[in-house]
Amino acid sequence: MLSINSALFIHLIIFVVVVLLCSPLLIKPTMALLEERDRHISGARDKARSLQEESDARVREIERALSQSRVAAILEREKMRAEHLKKAESLVAGARQVAMDKIVTMQGRIAAEREKARKVLIAEAEALSRQIAERVLGRKVA
Repeated sequence: MLSINSALFIHLIIFVVVVLLCSPLLIKPTMALLEERDRHISGARDKARSLQEESDARVREIERALSQSRVAAILEREKMRAEHLKKAESLVAGARQVAMDKIVTMQGRIAAEREKARKVLIAEAEALSRQIAERVLGRKVA
């Protein structure tokens, strides 16, 4: 068994004296230093958190602006496509009209030439039939 003697009291007194002497010299400055470090760390964390929130807000704003820009670009592209399609359609319609005008003109020329050729052929057919009749009959036909 352990016995309590005067050595224990001396050790206890020495311990109390060391604690009382070390407390203002070591423990309190160390605790103050640790508390200051904690304040700096928590301040840095708060600042980092606020910077992260600000960064997230800016990213959302940029994404929203990009989305709006994409929509505007799509609308502009569709508008330009529609304009070019209208221009192409009007060019095709103009070319079609020119082609139809040429066809009508050519049909008129063909009809006129056909009529002229028909008259020439009729006259030649009459002359030829007269010649054939004269040869067959052996005399002049009126």
